[in-house]
Amino acid sequence: MYSAWSFNSASVWDAAIQSWYDEVKNMPASLVNSFAQHPTGKVISQYTQVVWAETYEVGCGAIHYPDTAAGIVFPEAKIYVCNYGPGGNWLSSPVYLTGPAASNCPDGNSSDYAGLCAPPA
Repeated sequence: MYSAWSFNSASVWDAAIQSWYDEVKNMPASLVNSFAQHPTGKVISQYTQVVWAETYEVGCGAIHYPDTAAGIVFPEAKIYVCNYGPGGNWLSSPVYLTGPAASNCPDGNSSDYAGLCAPPA
């Protein structure tokens, strides 16, 4: 989930997705092959779900609504969420396989997106 408070009605999808991906800075390489909670408690679960290798369906939604925070009325508060299928972040499971991009795709490489696997048939 991503939240933002604003006076601007413009979408902030780019900022939401970037914030989820930016957790990569907290992701130790030791957890790529066996997902676990970060040893120091840093948040990595939004990043790992975004890059989870077995996920190939994503559905997202947003709501813009008026809200008050710290005594200020924001006419354009925003909440952004995504649902992933199949979901990831399974303890002890690999986040993805290491190696060249799309080098171990069970259904071949995507014809639409270079460097990604094709979804299951």
